[in-house]
Amino acid sequence: MFNFTVKRIDPQPGTSNQTQQHPRYDLRPRKHRSDIQHISIAGASRDKPPSPTSVLRRFGLTTYSSFELGCGHYSKVYKAYQADREVAVKVVKLDQVGSDFKKRFIPRERECWSKLRHRNICELYQIVACNDFNYLFMVMEFCHNGDLLTYIQANGPLSDNTGRRWMRGLLEAVNYLHKL
Repeated sequence: MFNFTVKRIDPQPGTSNQTQQHPRYDLRPRKHRSDIQHISIAGASRDKPPSPTSVLRRFGLTTYSSFELGCGHYSKVYKAYQADREVAVKVVKLDQVGSDFKKRFIPRERECWSKLRHRNICELYQIVACNDFNYLFMVMEFCHNGDLLTYIQANGPLSDNTGRRWMRGLLEAVNYLHKL
């Protein structure tokens, strides 16, 4: 099962939504994202592997362990800065996952992400593998509002109109995924 973050579909009041070319799908061209870029870390010791955040820094992403956004069974997600933008980075420690996960689920997730082009689903920018220490990094769009549960906990219940708009966006994203 994949976790997808659904983005807010309606512009903030008073803002324009002119960058979208189609009311439902983002049809802007994107580069092919399914290839994995492999990196090696010179001078690192296998006896004491570096932390994921220090590996990310060597790759040009600035992050700190306190920027952790969430975690799952096999991965953690960090907020990071890449050049002039905020990104989210999913860090998978490959030596902690089973061989079935490596052979079946990682390629499937990579294939699914490479096909996704919808305005309500986060964009995957790149995948980086650090074979020296068995890390896999998935660099993706950072969604400032976080997930729905955190938003509701912080801001209280949604109004009926907002709930309807957000539910419509969620259902559009799910419908899009089912059509892939």
